[in-house]
Amino acid sequence: MAATFEYEFANPAGVAAKRHLGFFASVEGAPGEGYRAARVSIATSSDAQSVPSTVVLSSPMGATVLEPLVAGLGRDDISVRTVDNNFFGGNTGVAGLMVGSDIDRVLESISDDARVLLPDVCLSSDRFLDGTHLEELSRPVDVIASDGASLRRELSR
Repeated sequence: MAATFEYEFANPAGVAAKRHLGFFASVEGAPGEGYRAARVSIATSSDAQSVPSTVVLSSPMGATVLEPLVAGLGRDDISVRTVDNNFFGGNTGVAGLMVGSDIDRVLESISDDARVLLPDVCLSSDRFLDGTHLEELSRPVDVIASDGASLRRELSR
C-alpha cells in the first residue's frame, strides 16, 4: 500500500498505479455509506487560498510514509501531524481507525488559520468509529481521498 501511495504521489497526473486484486485491494467503486465517506470539503477554495499553511493529519504508520514525501516537496508551509489513537488504547497506528476525539485533541494544537487535510478512509457516512460526526469536530477540515495523487493535487493548490 505504501509503495502504491508513493507512486501515486510522484505521478499525480499519470496513469493510475496498477491495482492488484485480493484481500487488500482498493475498491474505488464502493459507496460512501457504510464503507468510505463522501469526499467533502468544509472550507471553500477561497478560504484555502488565504491560509498560510497546510497540515496533513495522519496515523503514526501513515506519517512514516507521508513525512518524507512532504519533505521532498521542499515547502516549509506544509507539515504532517500524527494523530495518536488513544481511543483504541494507543497501539493502533492506521489512518482508517482514527477517531473524532483523538483528531480533536490534535486540532487544538493547530493554528486557526492553517488548512487541515484529513484522509477520507477514517470516515463512514461522515462519522468516525467513535460516533463523532465530521461537523462535530472543533474546527473545519478538508476531507480528501486516501490516495497519493489526491494528496499531491491538494498540496499543489
